[in-house]
Order: sequence, then structure tokens, then C-alpha cells
Amino acid sequence: MKCQCELAILDLKYDEMKLNIPYFKILCLTLFAAALSLQSCGDDDVEGCTDASSENYNVEATIDDGSCIYARDKFIGDFVCEFLCPGPLAFISNDTLIITISPSLDEMNKSEVIFSLEVSGVSVGLLGTVEGDSLFIDDTLMDVIIPHPTFGPLTADIIGTGNAVMVDNDTRLVGNVGLTANTALIPIPLTDNCTVEGDKQ
Repeated sequence: MKCQCELAILDLKYDEMKLNIPYFKILCLTLFAAALSLQSCGDDDVEGCTDASSENYNVEATIDDGSCIYARDKFIGDFVCEFLCPGPLAFISNDTLIITISPSLDEMNKSEVIFSLEVSGVSVGLLGTVEGDSLFIDDTLMDVIIPHPTFGPLTADIIGTGNAVMVDNDTRLVGNVGLTANTALIPIPLTDNCTVEGDKQ
């Protein structure tokens, strides 16, 4: 009797499965379609540079992969330069001046750089901006100590303006820097137009 009951139960479950097969198929097809939809959404993601201010901006990119290249990148680095000031600031001329161009402290501004040079043992950092292939300098530094050969160390406010470009496949820096030193000891500003030319290290 027990065996017959078990067989009857099995037959009943089999009949239920047969009745539910269409619903099972519909469920499977629905899940499969959902999986395909999710996969197709993933396939739409494109890696690349998503910053419109970069030189390699990819308008189709949806995921930033850190590959952005900016105009200032070609200037970043150390240069061994000939720095020649022919006028009142001739004492700061140097045939092997190390100039360092680095990103500014403003991480959001990808065009700003710091143009740093050492003048007679004094480090001077001028703020600059890169636009296209040119670097423009326009900055004022207060209370800079400059070692004047006649008057000795002088405290001066330094105004720096100028521009530079990269040549020879971005391996050489060429430009000019106009410097004006205003000091209380010397009534006339010390103004000079210095040329700079050097190789990237």
C-alpha cells in the first residue's frame, strides 16, 4: 500500500511539472533576456580621456582611464640652459643654469606651471601658463634677496614676464624672460630681457 502511495505522489508531481513547463520556459527566457541587456550595457562603456581640456579628449569615452595628455606636459621637466641677461642684471647670467618646470599646486588647473630657476644661489619660482605650444610667464615675487655685485645682497620685488616654446621634437626649450627688480636701495628699477635656451634632461 505504501509503495502505491509513493508512486501516486510521484505521478502527481510529474503532472505538475508538465503543467508548469511553459511558465518555467518563460522564466528562463526572461532571465536570459535580462542578462543580455546587462551585458550590452557593459559593452557600451568606452575607456579613454574624458577631460575636454586635454589634447587627446575622447568624446565617446565614458570611463576615464588616466590617459589624458595636456599641453603643459611637454614642458614639464628639468633643463640645462644658457641664461643670458645682457643689461643691468648681467650678474645673474649663467651658461649652465638648471631650470625646472613643474605643475602648479592647483591640481585642477592643468595649464598652469611653475618656472623655477636659481639666480646666484637664490631660488626663484615664477608662475606660468601653457597655451597650445607656448608657455607664458607673468608673475610678481615679493621680497626676493638678490646678490648685487656692487651693493651686496638686496631685497627686491621681482616682476617676471616672458614666453617660451619647445623645439626639436619637444627636447629643447627656447624663450625669453623679462625681469624687473625693484629695490629701495636703488631708485631706478633693474630691468633686463634675458634669453633662455637649453636641453631637456
